[in-house]
Amino acid sequence: ALIFLILGAVILALALVYARISARRLVAPLRHLSEVANQVSTKGDLQVNIPSAGHDEVGWLAQSFDLMLGSLRDAREHLEEQVEQRTVALKRTETRLQAVLDHVEEGILTVDEHGMIESSNLGAETLLGFSAQQMGGRSFVELFENPDAVAYLCDYRRLGRSNVPIQ
Repeated sequence: ALIFLILGAVILALALVYARISARRLVAPLRHLSEVANQVSTKGDLQVNIPSAGHDEVGWLAQSFDLMLGSLRDAREHLEEQVEQRTVALKRTETRLQAVLDHVEEGILTVDEHGMIESSNLGAETLLGFSAQQMGGRSFVELFENPDAVAYLCDYRRLGRSNVPIQ
């Protein structure tokens, strides 16, 4: 009976050692995946690589996570290219629009919702006697002594449109 007790204790000890080794094998790759996920989420680092973790469920998870990181890297690179292309296109459009506005004889001002002048054309510069740099960032009302101009701006801000023509 003592021999069976000793044999049972040895088998139990071996089972505990095996369970501990198995748990480490399972937990280590999961811990590494967790650290990589944390690095990606907190630092935005998509350049991390995930080593293969085997051919079990944890390995498949690591492989899927690595594929996801590759897709995110590709998407970020593609997005940066799109932003650059659209910025170039926007600058071209802005240049064309300014060229058109500069060849219109009438004075044109663009004003933000607070009544601050954002841009002007050459006609406005000639008509008002100020350069674009002098008008930019100034209040629309500052440039006009005409009460109708002030009423125009007030009506525009209140209603989103104007019914008061500037004379």
